[in-house]
Amino acid sequence: MSSSSNRQHLNSQHLRMLDGVLRRAGFRKTVMSRQQESLKTAAVFLVGRFQEGISDPDTLLAELERQPGWPALREGKGGQP
Repeated sequence: MSSSSNRQHLNSQHLRMLDGVLRRAGFRKTVMSRQQESLKTAAVFLVGRFQEGISDPDTLLAELERQPGWPALREGKGGQP
């Protein structure tokens, strides 16, 4: 059995929760072009952690904020979580 079969599948409720985590992290619904890559990077990180089994919004936010380069990431200045 592959490890991907253990991943949580995303539904609309999960996506709303992840969107809420991004908002709490300081990302806006409308982002400037320089922030688009940072938003994408943060979203991919959160989806990955969710699929690994972390489903608590507070835990996801804390994990995102612990990533190297976090303040720069939120401000659209680069960085990779």
